[in-house]
This record gives sequence, C-alpha cells and structure tokens, in this order.
Amino acid sequence: MITSDLSDLDIAHLTADAARAAILPWFRHPDLRADNKAAGGFDPVTVADRAAETAMRAVLVAHRPDDAI
Repeated sequence: MITSDLSDLDIAHLTADAARAAILPWFRHPDLRADNKAAGGFDPVTVADRAAETAMRAVLVAHRPDDAI
C-alpha cells in the first residue's frame, strides 16, 4: 500500500537529494578510507557509502513503508 501522495519520480529525487547530502561532506575528505566488506574478494565500501544508504533508506521508509528494501 502506498502511503505517500508523491510520485515515484518525486520520491526518487528526494532519495537522490538525501544521498547527496550524506555523501558531499566526505568529498575529498582526507580521512575517507575504503573498507573491504567481502570475505572472499574485494568489495570496497566507505563511511560515505554507508551514510548514503542510511539516508536513502530513511526516505524510502518514510514514503513507501510497505515496500521491501
């Protein structure tokens, strides 16, 4: 069930804006490092990646609470 009056495109824009706000402070930050999240290979992830994911999930939960993420 959709609980938001916003269109999918509007929610996509909100999600992108949230990700940008979370990532931008880390742009060219001297302390930004990549961690390896994969046990068997190299799958780099940064604190900026994790912050963006958290921000995007918050938007989706707010506007599409019944959708799976």
